Amino acid sequence: MAVAVALGEALLRLSTPEGVALEDCDRLEVRAAGAESNVAVGLARFGIPTAWISALVDNPIGRLVAGSIRRHGVDLSGVVWTAEGRVGTYYIELGRPPRPSRVVYDRQGSAFASLDPDDVDWSLLDGARVLHVSGVTLAVNPPLARRAQDEARRRGVAMSWDVNYRGRLWSEAEARRALVEAVAGAAVLKTAAEEAAGVFRVEGPAEEQARALAELTGAAVVVVTDGSRGAAAWVGGQVLREEGHEVEALDRVGAGDAFVAGFLFALLAAGREGPAAGGLDVGAEAVRRGLRLGSAHAALKHTYFGDIAWATLDDVRRLAGEIEGTTW
Repeated sequence: MAVAVALGEALLRLSTPEGVALEDCDRLEVRAAGAESNVAVGLARFGIPTAWISALVDNPIGRLVAGSIRRHGVDLSGVVWTAEGRVGTYYIELGRPPRPSRVVYDRQGSAFASLDPDDVDWSLLDGARVLHVSGVTLAVNPPLARRAQDEARRRGVAMSWDVNYRGRLWSEAEARRALVEAVAGAAVLKTAAEEAAGVFRVEGPAEEQARALAELTGAAVVVVTDGSRGAAAWVGGQVLREEGHEVEALDRVGAGDAFVAGFLFALLAAGREGPAAGGLDVGAEAVRRGLRLGSAHAALKHTYFGDIAWATLDDVRRLAGEIEGTTW
């Protein structure tokens, strides 16, 4: 039985060798990628029984994606296999300052975008403590995201949302309208500081953004990440903050998902003893630990190529200062 469930689309990631422009590329590295599946992988690697709901085409590409996620211990019984559609793709040219990374998406007509909510086995949520969804899913398949929310609410499963704004999918105004409605009363809402400013029009330090978003959405916990400057959370009428980590970034993609995995792990590991939102402990102590573990996991993700963070729980705990020693 899954303790945590993630719902979202996986993509095929095709990346150029370091320092090579896409238009000058003669070979590409192939990996699986996806915001919610990245979170599922992180939680599974930390020992949390985790399942992933999605749709994949029953062909070699779909099986490649499934194998990449399954190898980490994620339950894929919630994946709907289909002969229709395709696996979405994105191409990435990793940049180094002052040159930014460049991403080209090719995801229209994906199997996930047309997944009928009635084709999903929602019983996978029975007994789960948290369902994680991102704004990407709400943009790509709105009926599916809303049905998932209804199914989780009916079963008393806590909802975790990551804004994860993608301008190629919808405008900031469209995202704001849909997300404010969708995340109302959620257990956890996580966003980056730039997303809080752009999508929700909430300015100021991360602490002030977290407080304002809590008032706007009614989420039990609102987390605002701000890169190496750390993260702030609003919970129970107070704002908590933890400092971040300086990194030498090899690959920034997936760092936000790594943060979510570390944060949710702390709230799940704390059990049901603290103030609860569904099956999550949303007391100040658990949330503060979540900020520490989330920030450490995100920092470590920067050191791995690909969307997935390969750090172990001990790696994360060492960087977060919970156990002695170093990871290197």
